[in-house]
Amino acid sequence: MKNSLLNNYSSGTRDVSAYEPNEMSLGKLISLVHPIDLPVVMSFESKVMEFFNELTIEKMFKYKVRYDYRLKHKDGHYMRVLQQVITIETDDKGAIVKSMGIHSDITDLKNEGLPVLSFLKPEERF
Repeated sequence: MKNSLLNNYSSGTRDVSAYEPNEMSLGKLISLVHPIDLPVVMSFESKVMEFFNELTIEKMFKYKVRYDYRLKHKDGHYMRVLQQVITIETDDKGAIVKSMGIHSDITDLKNEGLPVLSFLKPEERF
């Protein structure tokens, strides 16, 4: 049985976006991305797929992917979020089965500017 994408949301969803966890889905999340940022986000996702397709299974677990974009809050205003994702499970062929993502409101840190994509190896940063 194949797992659906973005199928578990924490109560923190409410804290960031005012949406209840049971209101969220991949489709809902995509629909909330600012229309100007959506093509950039989709481009980032393609780059992420290309990047991970070049890695060995072992290396996939060593990277964190992060990028920012504008997301529509339930009350209608746009906020800047930082999306950070790590791989937590793959199948034996290297396809990502589970990942963990965190979305943080960074509007106070970055209110304007272009979205930025980064690939980080957390254990090598310090």
